[in-house]
Amino acid sequence: MRKLVYDFFSARPNYEVSTNDIMYENPETGVHFQWIFTPYHEDDLNEETTSIHAKDIGHLRLNFARPTAFAKEAALELLALSQSLPVQFYDLQQDSIYDKFINAEQLTAPYAKHAQSALSAMIESSPEMTKPQVRPKQLLDSIWEWNFNRDALTASLSEDLFVPKIDFFRFDGELKTGIVWGDGIPMLCPRADIVIVYRKDTAPRTSWFKQKQAVIDVITFDEFKKDYKRWLSEDSQNLGSLTCSSSDAKHLRQAVVTSKIRREVHPNGEEGMHSLEVLPFMTVLDSEICIPTSTQNTAILKKPT
Repeated sequence: MRKLVYDFFSARPNYEVSTNDIMYENPETGVHFQWIFTPYHEDDLNEETTSIHAKDIGHLRLNFARPTAFAKEAALELLALSQSLPVQFYDLQQDSIYDKFINAEQLTAPYAKHAQSALSAMIESSPEMTKPQVRPKQLLDSIWEWNFNRDALTASLSEDLFVPKIDFFRFDGELKTGIVWGDGIPMLCPRADIVIVYRKDTAPRTSWFKQKQAVIDVITFDEFKKDYKRWLSEDSQNLGSLTCSSSDAKHLRQAVVTSKIRREVHPNGEEGMHSLEVLPFMTVLDSEICIPTSTQNTAILKKPT
């Protein structure tokens, strides 16, 4: 059974395999976690695997210091495994065994509960601890869902549109959600705090004799809607999103060329420029639980009894 489970994950996307563990990392969402598999032979168990029993197949290690969306994505993998192989699932935190994994809540609910407990313990023991950056769970879940489904969404569109990722940025010291828009290409734009306009071919010339220099400009979502309202329409399939159609791409591009630069960002932090830094999704936590740094075994796979 161990080999069947190992081979199951090895064949799925976003996994990197080694002898006794498998790392999952999704570049679209930034979600990552690890499967630690029991060695083939009981004699191979050592002091580092004292929490692993020979009858166990493997442990899911999911860091508590992550958005709860990490648990949602891990739960999708558990659901797929449960549908394919007859394994049992042991919740170490709840001390419960599931014969079938049928609902993401079986992982996300105890994950959130014990992440909250971990935070409380951390604050009690370290009052000076710097609080992590937080945003509401609903916002984090919506960002994760958009990025997770981005490829499928792109394939479903009736016209050729760019679908950007939603990222977190520190802009002039403040945490913002944002998307990157390059040279006025037609796109399906999700709602975000800021739009980072990368202008290379659409950058202004400094003089007739000089070549264009790429410019990174930051505008608010409301400014984006106002400046390009002629080309924008509400997307009926993705509420809150705007379609920037390809039907008049030439004039859209020209509008970007002639638009004023509002908040120029210099990649090297040049004095007098605005500052912009990309923040990994994993660094912004649910405000409802504000998870501290702590890694625990959150699920164990077992052979059916």
